Amino acid sequence: MTDKQFQIDNLGDKPVCELCYQRAVVIHHFISKGASERLRFEPLNAIKLCYLCHRLIHEQVGYNDKIIKKRGKEWVDKLNKIQYESKYTDIRFR
Repeated sequence: MTDKQFQIDNLGDKPVCELCYQRAVVIHHFISKGASERLRFEPLNAIKLCYLCHRLIHEQVGYNDKIIKKRGKEWVDKLNKIQYESKYTDIRFR
């Protein structure tokens, strides 16, 4: 899979920004691609955003907290579990 295909697949037919409910145009990785290759193509890590909210996510401290508040702590825990398990598996089977 490519990053572009991941964007297309996760935006869907009628994408709506998860923060402001305007038209979403980009998928934001909550846990960055650089921080976790395993989560790079994980749909649970994909956040639909408009351009403005995506810019604010990267520019304003605490803006990610809005996503956590909306999706919940359980969601963050699931992402961390997937990330941890994949790192553990990669180390264990090398």
